[in-house]
Amino acid sequence: MAVAVSNDGMLGVWTRKATAALPAVGRTNVASNVFLVSDYSVPAAASASQSTVVSVDAASGTVVRNAVQNFTTGVTRPETVSYNVPRAGYTRRSPGLVTQSNGAPSNVAEFVLLIVTGTDFSVLALPASNQFGLSVIVRSSP
Repeated sequence: MAVAVSNDGMLGVWTRKATAALPAVGRTNVASNVFLVSDYSVPAAASASQSTVVSVDAASGTVVRNAVQNFTTGVTRPETVSYNVPRAGYTRRSPGLVTQSNGAPSNVAEFVLLIVTGTDFSVLALPASNQFGLSVIVRSSP
């Protein structure tokens, strides 16, 4: 793994190519995240995220997970994540309108994520909002 910041402020992340393995049903990840504002000039607020895998389709390489939207109420929403898309080692969350566990509509934004091989560190992009983020898994079970 290598991370570099150039003189003009560009950030580069390199990792060994490795196919991402599908998680098991019941797998829960809790992560800390930080995004940069859309012009990449300053960090936006840090956030926490949590999701639990509810189904796995090994044939298509997709996972449906329930992602917590409100830690106070426990409201979740379903998100579909494709593994090894757009290429080996990456994951892509599909965009779309879904229904949260409380019945409210929720718009899921696409992201493309690269797990840095051998770590719990990821870099991700949200194309629709032109944001770049860093995420660290702080707890995983089982």
